[in-house]
Amino acid sequence: MQPFVADTQWSSARIKVLNGNEFIEAGWMVNPSFFNDTEAHFYAKYMDKDDGNWWLSFGDNQVPVGYWPKELFKTLSNFANQADWGGEVDNPGAKDPIPEMGNGYYATYDTKKSAAVIHATIVDDKYNRVTPGEDTHKVWDCEKLYTVKDADYKGEYTGRLLLYGGPKISS
Repeated sequence: MQPFVADTQWSSARIKVLNGNEFIEAGWMVNPSFFNDTEAHFYAKYMDKDDGNWWLSFGDNQVPVGYWPKELFKTLSNFANQADWGGEVDNPGAKDPIPEMGNGYYATYDTKKSAAVIHATIVDDKYNRVTPGEDTHKVWDCEKLYTVKDADYKGEYTGRLLLYGGPKISS
């Protein structure tokens, strides 16, 4: 189920890597003013450990569909020093109703009811997968409108789990 948003609003679920002012995101977005519809559009970008270039891939088989040479970047040319993930919304002009985030339902510790990022993982400088741990900085600034639940590491199947969402507008 995709979130309900009005004409100039948008809602996304994404993973983002940053270094300085440069960043690359992966996820999905409902953005009527950009995509000219209210459908969810998927995108994914990752860095290839063999050549250091940034790629856009799609699906379980990671089919490459786009490419950005590392020379296009300054601070993000070799690595990212920050990663974040979760939901994000924008409501220019503070229009009512406010945009839904995730599936629109407030977060609970139940992946069958809440939008979730499952297996939130980063890759270190030796290309090893690392589960974010105790030094994770948690940021959410819309607690009265949206909810976020950080379930920490839940085991091999789910990994690091973050649940988010709110408020349900559409039926």
